[in-house]
Amino acid sequence: MPAWRIALALLWLGVAVPSVTRADDAAMARFHHEQASQHYLAGRFDRAVQEFFAAQRLSPNSRTVYNIGLCFLRMRRDLDAFYFLSEYLSLVDDADGADERRRFAQDTLQTLGPSVARVAVRVEPAREGAVIFVDQREHGSYGEAPRVLALPPGPHRVWVELEGYRPAEASVEAVRGQEVEVVLAPERVVGTLAVRGPAGARVRAFDSGGTEVDAGVLPAELRAPPGRVEVEVVAEGYRTYRGFVQVVADERAELLAEPERLPLPTGDVTVTANVAEAVIELDGEPVGLAPLVLTDLSVAARTVRVSAPGHLAWSGELEVEADTRGWLTVQLAPLPTGPSPFTWVVGGAGVASLVAWAITAGLAADRAAEFDARWNHPGGGSVVDLRDEATGLALASDVTLGVALVGLGAAVALYFVTDDSAREGSNASFTRRTR
Repeated sequence: MPAWRIALALLWLGVAVPSVTRADDAAMARFHHEQASQHYLAGRFDRAVQEFFAAQRLSPNSRTVYNIGLCFLRMRRDLDAFYFLSEYLSLVDDADGADERRRFAQDTLQTLGPSVARVAVRVEPAREGAVIFVDQREHGSYGEAPRVLALPPGPHRVWVELEGYRPAEASVEAVRGQEVEVVLAPERVVGTLAVRGPAGARVRAFDSGGTEVDAGVLPAELRAPPGRVEVEVVAEGYRTYRGFVQVVADERAELLAEPERLPLPTGDVTVTANVAEAVIELDGEPVGLAPLVLTDLSVAARTVRVSAPGHLAWSGELEVEADTRGWLTVQLAPLPTGPSPFTWVVGGAGVASLVAWAITAGLAADRAAEFDARWNHPGGGSVVDLRDEATGLALASDVTLGVALVGLGAAVALYFVTDDSAREGSNASFTRRTR
């Protein structure tokens, strides 16, 4: 393996696993940096790059990466110069002269572009931590995607490795002076988690770090990374359920979620009536005698009926609300008792007057006929008395007819207006307040 590849691997080891620099490491890094500077000024660029690599291994620094790129540039090793100057641009450099270094690196990369074969590697969907490898893993990584690599012209095998995903690779033909794009899509390493429970409940799965990895509606088939997975089930009318399942890659795990039911909201209603022990029915079923407290009624529209012997029943609908108490006060009206007795007295008097009218009318008619007969046959006796008698009977007949009509009319009126109990009926009032 070329020495620079070994040095490159050491460089990446130093960048990927940073540690607290000890005093002797810092001193050694400064020593190597001074040696590298002297070699660079003397034109010994191969020696300079070795010293820069040693300094970078001891104390990783973006400026050292820049200097390594300059050494390779002076050695006309365009691929390596392109790689390290690209690496420098991906790092933070907040030291004096950073703007000038960055401009030079960018200009150099544009200049080197036509002379090197470039491969742009990106991951879709974009994810941090995807490490790029080319041809052989032993050569070390080429950084993280997305990244533009400078590779020798010809065929190459490029792949990325990402924790929790299967490696994704592709074959590419690198062409000098051209940039070829490689898009890799690592497949996530997962297992299947079948969750059963209350139909329609919302389910979410979380990995060991608390990150949501999948969600759905029960019954659900979720995908989750291998390891201990937390499952959360939320359903209306139930307490939130949380459980754990061990998921194995490419295998199926099952979980039966049995959340605890929440108590249903209820309300209370107190029923009183003006008649002792009136029968109370709720939704068509007898529930007791008034007064009565109906407790823990489910929240809904409920039908109440109150009845008692000799009284008109009352029925109506009331709305039971959660955590409230209501008071239903019922006034039952007596059953109708018929017309007032005075109705019959007045009616009887009217009927008697009607009979008297019939008699007097008949007598008056008879006396009038007899008067006419005697009047037309003089000598039959005095007709004055017959005339007076007929007139008196006719007047009596008119009077009794008037009395009869008034009496009967009054009786009819009393019949319809004296039964107040039948006209008013039963009624009720309802109030409520929070329990």
